[in-house]
Amino acid sequence: QELVGTRGKNLLVFGLGNDSEFWARKINPGGRTVFIENDVNWFKKISRRYPELEAYMYSYHTRVGDFEQYKDERRWSELYMHGLPRSILAEEWDVVLVDAPPGYKQDLPGRFQSIYMASILGKQGGLIVVDDCERRVEKYFQAALLGQLSSSEGEESRGKGSSQKQCYFRLHTRRAVPSHHAAGNALAVMEPSVSDPSRLSQRETGLNTSFLRTKSTPPGMQQSEKQVSRTAQELVGTRGKNLLVFGLGNDSEFW
Repeated sequence: QELVGTRGKNLLVFGLGNDSEFWARKINPGGRTVFIENDVNWFKKISRRYPELEAYMYSYHTRVGDFEQYKDERRWSELYMHGLPRSILAEEWDVVLVDAPPGYKQDLPGRFQSIYMASILGKQGGLIVVDDCERRVEKYFQAALLGQLSSSEGEESRGKGSSQKQCYFRLHTRRAVPSHHAAGNALAVMEPSVSDPSRLSQRETGLNTSFLRTKSTPPGMQQSEKQVSRTAQELVGTRGKNLLVFGLGNDSEFW
């Protein structure tokens, strides 16, 4: 409540967990709470347990081992998560909580992208919270992208004396959307950049899973015609377009 306040806010959370329903229902009632998750199995588990959550899959293309090359500011635009739904990219978020991706092993996704996106999507004057902020990757990118630390707190966790620390930042200046992404935001879900074709397959999961997910539809459950129609109109618009669909189904005639 200290973070979100007493009235409904726009709360964006990188990471889906057992406490996600608590954040959405108890901490931010009347507001919009959105979760972004990269682990498919974990996403399915939590979404089935709490189908009312608004949650989206995203497949990160960075790894902790890429840290040194992304210290180069000229490469930061590559961190832009253009596979996220337009409804997320177009919003100003009062509070952004960075608790994913995991980032604890060299071959796992690092938090370069989520911290970078927090600096773009966070509302000016809004609050950014970075979990595990004592780690090397988080420490570097939060200092470079989020500015001066407002406060921090730590606690003993996970056993064996390891510490877990959270850092809090007030976003005084929002980072601008990279110019080559700004014009394409309206089609962000539909048109990933393929300047490096090898990365396309790494992003497929996030793009495909978020394509038609609505907050009231549990995984595996067929969406209502009304839900599909609303989402389709957001993607295609009101006038005729050239629409290519990989996949044929019972709803193809509807499309």
